[in-house]
Amino acid sequence: MKKYLTIMILLVTFLNLGITVFATDSECPKISDDIITIVDEYRPVDTYGIISDVGTISVKKQIIFQNNNYDLYCTFDDPNKAMYEISNIVSNLINLLKAKYSLEELSNNTWKDYYNAMYELFDDNECPEWYTESNIEFRRLSSFFDIYENEEKNLEILSYCDTSYMTASTDLEDMKTNLFYALPYSSVEKSPFIYQIDLTSIEKGFDTGKGIAYAEKWATSKNTDEYYYFSHGDCANFTSQILENGGVAQEVYDDEAKGWWHTVTSHWYGNTHKHSQAWSFADVFSRYMGVNYTTTSNSSFSSNIKAGDFIATDKTNDGDWDHMGFVTEVKSTQTNGYYDYKVAQHTSDYLAWASSKDNGWDNIGNDGGKYGRVRR
Repeated sequence: MKKYLTIMILLVTFLNLGITVFATDSECPKISDDIITIVDEYRPVDTYGIISDVGTISVKKQIIFQNNNYDLYCTFDDPNKAMYEISNIVSNLINLLKAKYSLEELSNNTWKDYYNAMYELFDDNECPEWYTESNIEFRRLSSFFDIYENEEKNLEILSYCDTSYMTASTDLEDMKTNLFYALPYSSVEKSPFIYQIDLTSIEKGFDTGKGIAYAEKWATSKNTDEYYYFSHGDCANFTSQILENGGVAQEVYDDEAKGWWHTVTSHWYGNTHKHSQAWSFADVFSRYMGVNYTTTSNSSFSSNIKAGDFIATDKTNDGDWDHMGFVTEVKSTQTNGYYDYKVAQHTSDYLAWASSKDNGWDNIGNDGGKYGRVRR
């Protein structure tokens, strides 16, 4: 599930923390105007990998917070040109989605419809056999959207950093926590204020055997008797289910921006589910639990994972974790330069070896992305 939704929820949460909006100085004195400063900082980013022919990419702004500089997300230098190029490069997939879901032409107004349709197609009974996670057009289009959405994420971060919304009662620790989740992890991880949380209970108590058994049972189906299913992005929800069914207790709060939890309330008309962001968003789950190993090499990745590991991908290495999976098995000998590993995951729902056509994990590094190992 994509990051811009996470940031939006964090912003709304922050603005509800007792902050007076648009108060005059006489009504409620603001904290110092220089608490957060926004500066222009143009720096090109190497556009290697699977979207190198779509358009140039760069970081364009930073924020300065407590005398430290933090990059915002990289974006296309010419978004309209990039949209035109990707439409031509993946024209077969674009035309399929357009016809099947009655979509308008791909544009700034319709890209989210195409994004949702791209993942909805995996669950469609008429999904073409060729359309899998390893398909080149799927990989290119999903990587394009991963960069294209950064414009929106940056606008939300900048809105959040507007000092006119801040008052003397603004809590700096809350600001640190929210910035930890909102900014690119590649920017925040260099920071002296890296957000830390006591995860003693979550770090302990995971029974690998039980986790694998649950993952294998539900990888290609939906446990809707107990949990909600997110049709456009269920990967983090599924890994959370595995973690819980492996014996790890939830960290429950009343606030969806805090903890790691899921609740269900039964009514005569059905069930109502609520989730914390760490439960249902890949990027927040990964940051909350902790990413302890990263690499851009599939070979190195396969050498540093084992059955029972939670894994993540950042498909364009732009600073947010896009996708989650769970390792159920790793082979003891190498084939094609890496130790093949079996992944249980949702969004495209499968239990499959990385070497199979259904599984796209072995392509991430060569496509310009990054791998992460979560919790361990």
